[in-house]
Amino acid sequence: MKQYVDEFLKKDFGPEQIAGRAKLEGKECVSTEHIYQYVWKDKKEGGNLHTHLRHKGRRYRKRGNVRDSRGIIKDRIDISQRPEIVDRKKGWVIWKLIR
Repeated sequence: MKQYVDEFLKKDFGPEQIAGRAKLEGKECVSTEHIYQYVWKDKKEGGNLHTHLRHKGRRYRKRGNVRDSRGIIKDRIDISQRPEIVDRKKGWVIWKLIR
């Protein structure tokens, strides 16, 4: 089984694809979770199977991180500090009436 999994991992198949292919071929295969555990164990032992995964073994970035700066505009100016000419535009007046 390890040889089968190694062969397809080196061809850049994902664990889900390996398990699915084995099932189609009628071969017994472990679950995708076991394949991932095998890859992580190999990585800890200095192997390189993780480099054949889609994300190369990198962890996802957790949202809500203090250092997360997505969606933040640098040097932004608050809406209350905008010039008065903006309020005089026709589109703005119509928008104000609709609201």
